[in-house]
Amino acid sequence: MGVAQENNWEIIALETMPDHVHLFIKTDPTIAPNGVIAKIKGRTSRLLRLEFPELKSRLPSLWTGMRMLL
Repeated sequence: MGVAQENNWEIIALETMPDHVHLFIKTDPTIAPNGVIAKIKGRTSRLLRLEFPELKSRLPSLWTGMRMLL
């Protein structure tokens, strides 16, 4: 089960680029956007490191600091 389904979020649109991802997600308005992103990044980091063990030693962190445009 995916993190969106587990948290009752609806992924409206998804676009992947070579160096970033665009997500349009429908959530409860009381959920903070940074919490949604933290859960998604945490899950994808864990899954990528399981599938590609070499990432554990080459990269200290898969994700850079999140920047938000307001």
